[in-house]
Amino acid sequence: MSCHQANGEGLKGAFPPLKGSPIVLGDDLELLVNIIMFGYDARPEYAVMNAVGLDNNLTPEEVTAIINHEKTSWGNNAKTVSPEEVKKIMDFIKLTSNK
Repeated sequence: MSCHQANGEGLKGAFPPLKGSPIVLGDDLELLVNIIMFGYDARPEYAVMNAVGLDNNLTPEEVTAIINHEKTSWGNNAKTVSPEEVKKIMDFIKLTSNK
């Protein structure tokens, strides 16, 4: 909450908004899980997001809760996901990554 703010609007020059975010609202669950697990550094106008998932050893259930919160908060109205969907991606990441 301190990064993207309680209102989901982020902080200009530091953290992008999650409210209305095409990544949050989109259908690319693998991208969203990867961002949570490994962080994100693709937008030069914002700070680097650390690897929240790896740094905190988050479970598939915890990652699912984060994703579903983002998809249904601040006026966002996107399809929620299941822990099984997230676990499948997390298991694949473990098999294919040295991270």
